Amino acid sequence: MLCDTEHHGTKLVYYTSQDSKDVTNAVMLLGTFLCLHLGATPEEAGQPFRGLQQELCPYRDATWVKSTHDLHVRNVWAGLVRAAKTGLYIPASFNKHEVRRFSCCPFPCVSVTIHSPISHRRKTAGIAF
Repeated sequence: MLCDTEHHGTKLVYYTSQDSKDVTNAVMLLGTFLCLHLGATPEEAGQPFRGLQQELCPYRDATWVKSTHDLHVRNVWAGLVRAAKTGLYIPASFNKHEVRRFSCCPFPCVSVTIHSPISHRRKTAGIAF
């Protein structure tokens, strides 16, 4: 919608709660749009959010063991940009309905997933949340 010339000049308001996990996810989504649809580098995508760096939580792998390597939004943006450049992720052919088949990973041929920014995880009936 935002890339459509019909909507040029249209203002879009995006809001979230002040919870740091929600702010992190909002920054992730907005920065991903800047990188994948507007061609910004991860560094350029981070500029509008530089005042929020203290508020952002790291992402982590999707296991329930202690994380040994946290990922920050710029790391994830850099991975998405690289995946798009190498053809691993093609935004134009992204099938949002197929994503559920791959848990939370939008890349069918990659078995690595990340989990949303949370401070702890609980295990219920063998599924980590």
